[in-house]
Amino acid sequence: MKTHRKSGAVASRAPIRRLTGPIAALLLPALLLLGGAVACLDTVDPPESLAWEGQLQPVTDDAAEPNDEGEPNDEVPVAGSVGAVTTGEQTQIGIGIDQGPVEAELGWLFRTGSCNDPEDPIAPAEVFPPISTDDLGQGELTVVTGQRLNRNRTYATQVYSEPEAQGTLLACADMERVDLGGTGASLGR
Repeated sequence: MKTHRKSGAVASRAPIRRLTGPIAALLLPALLLLGGAVACLDTVDPPESLAWEGQLQPVTDDAAEPNDEGEPNDEVPVAGSVGAVTTGEQTQIGIGIDQGPVEAELGWLFRTGSCNDPEDPIAPAEVFPPISTDDLGQGELTVVTGQRLNRNRTYATQVYSEPEAQGTLLACADMERVDLGGTGASLGR
């Protein structure tokens, strides 16, 4: 191949042509891998939002029964509702007491398992601050945990007579999974 000194184009292309083969041989597999990785990133969907809801039911009818001394029982049955939405690596849990003791501090836990077979709380008790009820025995609270709930697990919410989620178990709700219809959701007003 002849090169003309006047036109540097031909002379400058020759070395590039010689390198094109080896560079292409080295870069082509890398580019294909990179392109495949980028294609995978484009098709990965964000984690789906999942939701659960449940109705708090009194655990016993002790409020209707007289206590050991034959006097009326001070414990008021607790009723209300609970909802949980997990999105990404967070779960938002809202609990509402519709009926409960007046001006009380009630402890609660969100657990794996069921009311009949409770397992471990999903987070330490400190994550679940007490629910304060008003002069009508009503209260509500929303918390966010740094944990994603598992779609294949069962969950239950328990309400206790003491603020540290101790004392008498007053109510429990078996949580049922709810279909969000492909949309994200949030608890709260």
